[in-house]
Amino acid sequence: MIATALRDLANIDLGPQLPRIGPPMEVVYAVGADREQGAAIASRFRAAYAGKTGVLLTPIGPSGHMVMGDQPDRFNAELAKFLKRI
Repeated sequence: MIATALRDLANIDLGPQLPRIGPPMEVVYAVGADREQGAAIASRFRAAYAGKTGVLLTPIGPSGHMVMGDQPDRFNAELAKFLKRI
């Protein structure tokens, strides 16, 4: 079941559907310690979510793929802030 969900996440482009999502959205994503790489990652996230008005993009680093495991305190703080806003 997890493998199927991960495969679907990797293969389904929901970008065209983003404008139809009404609730507030925050995307927390991982960035490494390298500034240039972090800027490139941020640029890709901005492009990927450009169709969603008001989306908040929040980089957390240094982190690998699993920001909630690599930086749990910072992730939880961002989650708490988001939940207070909605």
